Amino acid sequence: MVKGVGSKIKWKRKKWFNILAPSFLGETQVGQTPAIESSQIKGRKVKVNVSEIINDPRKQDKILTLKINKISGNNANTYVKSFSTNKSLIRRIVRKGGSRIDINDSYETKDKNKVNIKTLLFTSTKCPASKKKDIRVSANEHLTKIVNTQSYDDFVLNTLHSKNQIQIKKQLKQIQPIRTIEIIGFTNLTE
Repeated sequence: MVKGVGSKIKWKRKKWFNILAPSFLGETQVGQTPAIESSQIKGRKVKVNVSEIINDPRKQDKILTLKINKISGNNANTYVKSFSTNKSLIRRIVRKGGSRIDINDSYETKDKNKVNIKTLLFTSTKCPASKKKDIRVSANEHLTKIVNTQSYDDFVLNTLHSKNQIQIKKQLKQIQPIRTIEIIGFTNLTE
C-alpha cells in the first residue's frame, strides 16, 4: 500500500483564498490560505506586520492580528482582532532614571465595541508613587475620552499612526514630563 496518496488527493482539491486587510487599511492582500470550501476559512487568524500594511518602516515592531469574517468569491475579508508590539521595542525604550507606568483597562468605542487596551508610559525622571497614581488616573480619563469619541476603525487607524498617543502625552505633560507613551497592545473583546 502506498502511503500519502489520500493526502495528495485532498490537497489537490483545495483552493487558494486571498486574505485582504480591512477597508480602512486599503484592502491590500496580506496573505493566502488554502481550503476545500470557503466556509472552512471563516474565523482563521493571520498575523501581519504593521509596516507592510501602512508602508511605514518605523512601525516594524508592531503586529496586527486579523480575523477572517466574510468571504466573497476567492477573497476573504478581515477585521482587526488585536494589536501587539514586540518585546524588543519595550526593551529599547526603557531608560535608566525614569519611572515606568503600566495601564491595562477595558474601554468602549463609539460603535459599542469593547476594547482591552494596554498602555505603557515612561517619565523623564523618577517620580514618587503619588505622582504615578495621578498620571495613571489622568491617562485613564483621557484614554476613555479618546476611545469613546472614535469608532473602532478610527481608533485602530489613529493608534497605528500614533495620533492617540500624542494627544494623551500633551495632556499628561502638565503633571510630569512624559518621555514616551506607547499603546503596546489592544484586543477587541466584542467579536
